[in-house]
Amino acid sequence: MNNRYIIEAESLTKHYKMGSEDISAVAGVSVQIEQGKFYAFVGPSGSGKSTLLNLLGALDTPSAGKLNIGGEQVFNSETNGKSSQRNLTSIRRKYFGFVFQNFYLLPTLTVKENISLPLLFARKKIDPEQIDKILKKLGLEGRGKHLPSQLSGGEMQRVAIGRALAVNPQIIIADEPTGNLDSKNAALVFEVFKKLSEEGITVLTATHDVQLAQNFSDKIVRLKDGKIVEGDAGIC
Repeated sequence: MNNRYIIEAESLTKHYKMGSEDISAVAGVSVQIEQGKFYAFVGPSGSGKSTLLNLLGALDTPSAGKLNIGGEQVFNSETNGKSSQRNLTSIRRKYFGFVFQNFYLLPTLTVKENISLPLLFARKKIDPEQIDKILKKLGLEGRGKHLPSQLSGGEMQRVAIGRALAVNPQIIIADEPTGNLDSKNAALVFEVFKKLSEEGITVLTATHDVQLAQNFSDKIVRLKDGKIVEGDAGIC
């Protein structure tokens, strides 16, 4: 693996069966993801954005192709080499933090407790100072003891980002993270992602908002019908 790239995918394909019909959600996508860059995957609904992110984030396994993450082979259909579910879980824990369109905050837990949840699940020690640093990074000082119901939508999504950061990830996967936010809060979330990439964290996000992608991301990957659109409209 070239040390410049933290993810390398070659001819990734994902097929689904719907009755007798074979749906190709991702159709032979090859992409190299540079460390510490902010990538925005854009395209219409059904273009394959979310499916591709799930494959790149080891949340799903391809039907065919090759995938390396951090130099580790995750999948290679040519050699019948693929990771077990246990290995996929290990890879996710080692490299990734995840952010979704829905915030998935537990309503009875405070902001600090929600951010700390992944550490509890991983049976890792919770460092209160580290949690406070995450709150400061996200502009949530003074919100640590608040419940989700006391926060705005933008603040809740930033808490969700904090939860992803708690595991000290090398890569953040964010699937439509601004889908439930107004334009002001959406821009704040993308600004956070930009700053995180400048600190060395690789950020991959799927979005319908091309303007946000153009304003904040380092690279835009345009998808249509499960494929990267070639030429000037492809990776830029």
